[in-house]
Amino acid sequence: MDASYLKDILRPAPTAAEGIPANVAHPFQKSFYTYLTKRAIPKHWYLAAGFGFTLFVYGAVDGLRDEGKKSAYDQKVLSGQPPFTAGGH
Repeated sequence: MDASYLKDILRPAPTAAEGIPANVAHPFQKSFYTYLTKRAIPKHWYLAAGFGFTLFVYGAVDGLRDEGKKSAYDQKVLSGQPPFTAGGH
């Protein structure tokens, strides 16, 4: 085989500047907003919604628990009993 046959088959050597394509940045690398709107939110919205819902439920339960403790304390004080037991509970 001679070089004329191989010239259309072989790629240029990697050291040749015209043989290496330009390294173009992906749109997600250029803009975080683009990444959020095109990939992160459409693909992972349920994770953010679940996290927000979990925080909301935790806040509601914690508030109810705090209210229960306060009302139990007030009831003990109003009935003339010591509000705290010997065990600290």
